[in-house]
Order: sequence, then structure tokens, then C-alpha cells
Amino acid sequence: MSNNEVLKLYTYVSNEKAQRNKIFLQQNLISLLEQGEKVVHYDKGKTIISDNQFALLTWG
Repeated sequence: MSNNEVLKLYTYVSNEKAQRNKIFLQQNLISLLEQGEKVVHYDKGKTIISDNQFALLTWG
């Protein structure tokens, strides 16, 4: 990484089902799960990520 690049780590915990939200990423995102599943919706479909997978989401 160069001096102007930053690696940020966030911990998010929820025991409740979240509503669908539309987001615009300003940076690339790596999403890891400890348990459960995450559904990522796209314009042309969706991807379901389980706790033994991870997602790489690009900005934009």
C-alpha cells in the first residue's frame, strides 16, 4: 500500500434481519461473515453469500 491508501476494518453485528438498502460505494469493499448469510442485489440479479464465503464489491 502506498502512503495515501488506507485499510479500514469495521465490525458489524446484528441479530435482526436487515431491510434492503441501496448503497453507493466510494471504495472497494470486502465483506466477510462469521455466521448466517448475506444477499447482495444487483441490477440484473442477486448473489447469496454464506459464512464460508466472502464478497468483493467494487466502488461505483
